Amino acid sequence: KMARKYHIETGNPKKYKVISRWQSWHGNTIGALSMSGRTPWRADYVPYLLDFPHIPPPYCYRCPYGKTYPTCDMTCAHELERVIKQEGSEYISAFIAEPILGTSAAGVTPPPDYYPTIREICDRYNILMIVDEVVTGFGRTGVNFGIDHWGVVPDIMATGNGLSSGYTPIAATIAHEKIYDAIYKKSSAFVHGHTYGGNPLSCAVALAVQNYIEKHALVSQCAQMGALMLERLMPFQELPIVG
Repeated sequence: KMARKYHIETGNPKKYKVISRWQSWHGNTIGALSMSGRTPWRADYVPYLLDFPHIPPPYCYRCPYGKTYPTCDMTCAHELERVIKQEGSEYISAFIAEPILGTSAAGVTPPPDYYPTIREICDRYNILMIVDEVVTGFGRTGVNFGIDHWGVVPDIMATGNGLSSGYTPIAATIAHEKIYDAIYKKSSAFVHGHTYGGNPLSCAVALAVQNYIEKHALVSQCAQMGALMLERLMPFQELPIVG
């Protein structure tokens, strides 16, 4: 909705489609489910879903194109541009992705130049880059947000679980200044609300959690433990059932 509002206010009202990836998971509402690419969870509700395009995930271990990085020339990233052209860039509002895949293809991590390439493609066609940080946000991968591993700045971030460490239900949408300015300098409001939006108790819990994370340097601790865990896991790569 925020991406749609941005394009309306900036003179591109035809932009409404969101491109996402297969094996992604972005939520249960019809809009979020339309973007999601987890096929079994979509199956019963296909008649309700919006016509949003999907592209393959950057899954090097089981590359859908049968290629090998880096000689693959990042086909999985350039597929975004192909679909944009095929659908018509004037209709594409945003591209959404989880920095590291969570529930549907756990731990799938793209090559180093994947997200910089995605960022360039989005900029080229005036398409917003939305990053779903519900699983990867707030230090869970050893940096503040998962996308930080690639040095890329998205236009919108969806956050959730890690904000309160799961102690209370809370989520937040973080928008780049250009999104905020486009909406609020031209329009009086972004019409959007929920019954429990801005819940002060949940906000207080989330603030306490974030203060604790900062005070105890849990993000850098996570990075250290992650490096140790990877080191200890690497010998298992020799087993035939491990990839």
